[in-house]
Amino acid sequence: MEKTSQKILVSVLIGLILSIVTGIIGAGGGVMILIVLIFILGFPLQKAIGTSALIMAITTFSGFIGYAIHGNIDVLSGIIIGIGAVVAGIGSARFANKIDEKSLGRVVASIFIILGLFLTFLTII
Repeated sequence: MEKTSQKILVSVLIGLILSIVTGIIGAGGGVMILIVLIFILGFPLQKAIGTSALIMAITTFSGFIGYAIHGNIDVLSGIIIGIGAVVAGIGSARFANKIDEKSLGRVVASIFIILGLFLTFLTII
């Protein structure tokens, strides 16, 4: 199997697995997708972040449809939080596209470390 075909097959399989996890826990899966794009598929960091955002939007929308069909959505909270997320998303995307990849890598690593410490702390208490 040629390398492009392997990448496509791996991408589809990873997409299926991450989408199942996303549907079960309700997360966009962006961090998991980002890690896969960088370390398994070899994307440059800025392209991986942008691609992850697109994939996250698609998987989140599909999960939204599934929950909406069953009436399990708080529309007002979703809209209010969504407005903040849109503003922050645009601002952070501008920032990420203006800095070099090495600096962006440090920012991403710092965020992962902070999230890891926070989640560790939450499981201890």
